[in-house]
Amino acid sequence: TPMSNASMAFFEGCLSVQGYRGLVRRWLQVRVTGYGGDGKPLDFIAKGWQARIVQHEMDHLNGVLYIDRMDTRTFRRVDKLTEALPPAHPEFGAAPTIGVVKGGGVKLGVGGAGWGFFF
Repeated sequence: TPMSNASMAFFEGCLSVQGYRGLVRRWLQVRVTGYGGDGKPLDFIAKGWQARIVQHEMDHLNGVLYIDRMDTRTFRRVDKLTEALPPAHPEFGAAPTIGVVKGGGVKLGVGGAGWGFFF
């Protein structure tokens, strides 16, 4: 469950789609509830990268891959991550941005276009 309306886009990848990445916007803070491997209840707030990873893995449990959530204009091979992102387009909307917070007023320092991760 999102804890605020703050979200951020970064390149994501997955071993299910090896060698590729795409920009995916995810919530910056989420509440996680469920049961651990020992059967005991879990209830915690995940923030930052932990929140992104939780969302990515929960998507898998729901049959969703990052390619289903990514900005398709940003899909690329890993050796092309540093290439420029596409510009704004009248049909497809504003230019995608990396590491820009939307909503919530959270301020975070971020790196360049090469930043991303995979699971």
